[in-house]
This record gives sequence, structure tokens and C-alpha cells, in this order.
Amino acid sequence: MSEAYYFVDQSHHLKERIERTLLRHPELAQAAIKVVVHDQQLILEGVVHSYYHKQVAQESLKKLLPDYRIHNQMTVAVGQ
Repeated sequence: MSEAYYFVDQSHHLKERIERTLLRHPELAQAAIKVVVHDQQLILEGVVHSYYHKQVAQESLKKLLPDYRIHNQMTVAVGQ
């Protein structure tokens, strides 16, 4: 079983908020999500196991940071 990990290239406070938000969702525990923050934009990269998980990650961060534009570039690896 792989461990979830998150990368954020922004302030420590914002990193903690994003990590806490993603970790609230047990369905993302096995995901390998990379979050890049730049100029009021979030870029989500990595692999999740369903389109639902991809949407959960995006929507949870949209609620956390409503003024940010989110680019969800995550890949869905169905059946893995």
C-alpha cells in the first residue's frame, strides 16, 4: 500500500492548510497529489484512482481557496 504525499511550493501556512484539507478525505489517502501554487492559481498534478477522487480534491480546495483558479491536471488510474 503506497503512502499519500503532497508537495506545495508556497508558504508554510498555506501548505499546512492544503494538506489538512486533502487529508480530511479518506478516499485521497492513497493518492499521490502534487499541488503547485503560483499567482492565485493552484495546479493539481498526480494520480488518483477515480474521477470522483479527482473531483473531491478539486472541490475541497475550491472551498478552501475560493479566489484561486484551479487547474486540475490529475490523471485517473482506473483499476490500479
